[in-house]
Formats: sequence, structure tokens, C-alpha cells
Amino acid sequence: HMLGIYTHRLTERIRRKQFIIDRGLLNVKRQQGLERKRTPQERDLHGAVRVFARFLEPNEYEIMLEGLAAESRIRNRIAELKEYRRMGIHTLSEGELYDAEKRRRVAECARLQ
Repeated sequence: HMLGIYTHRLTERIRRKQFIIDRGLLNVKRQQGLERKRTPQERDLHGAVRVFARFLEPNEYEIMLEGLAAESRIRNRIAELKEYRRMGIHTLSEGELYDAEKRRRVAECARLQ
């Protein structure tokens, strides 16, 4: 029984080591560089779906991450456009003016506090 437990741990250790080698996770500097290039939202997303890395091939995982990041950007843009519509804005140039005015108001409120 003890020998079975020991061999199970060894095979699990080998499996984990192979996982790290297959996905190129040994190069810590490269991983940190990739992590720095991501936006904070992408980092959060990556942290949330990191558990799925073991089930997918490395390239499939990257494709999934890119797709989720694109979906997040599209959802944010849709929310921005809905806000424009709610405020009665009909053109993108009016939207740019609205955003500039909104940033100015937020900066002024922050300055006053």
C-alpha cells in the first residue's frame, strides 16, 4: 500500500513537470514580460481562467484568452454606446465631446475633494 502511494506521487510529479515543460512555464522572465503586457482587466481574466490551462493545449488556451479579452472589450464598448444613447448622443463626434466633458467633470470633482 505504501509503495502504491509513493508511485502515485512520483507519477503525479512527473505529470506536473511535463505540463510545465510543455507550456513553456519554466522561463519566468518571459512569463513576467507577457504578464506586464496585459492590461489589468486581461490580468484579472487570465487569473480567473488559469485553471482551464491544464485541459487545453497551450495554443488553444491562448486563443481562448484572446477571445475572452475581445469579448470583454466588445461588452465594454456596447456599454459605452448604450450610455451615449441614454444621454441622447447620436454621433461618435458627440460621444467624444461627451467623454471629454465627463473626464473634465470627474477631474474637477477629484480636485475639489
